[in-house]
Amino acid sequence: MEKYQEHIELVKEFNALPNFVKKLEFVKEHSDKIIIGCDYNWWRVKFIDQDIDDLLSDKNISFEFDNEWDWNHMADLLGMLGYKLTDA
Repeated sequence: MEKYQEHIELVKEFNALPNFVKKLEFVKEHSDKIIIGCDYNWWRVKFIDQDIDDLLSDKNISFEFDNEWDWNHMADLLGMLGYKLTDA
């Protein structure tokens, strides 16, 4: 897992952030590595590199990203902020 230490540290830093807005800002700052994924009303932050995302997910290393908004509200917010969306 040493090969993926940079990615693990990115997850830890993200998970330590205090709120939803800070987490969105973090995704924007690291948009070369992570992205917000969407499957209707289910949202998550994931690595753009699917192999890395799958590997860390299998090790239960994942971004903690909770929201209570429905799909339309979240899509509107992210679109206004200029975030890219992808399937989760």
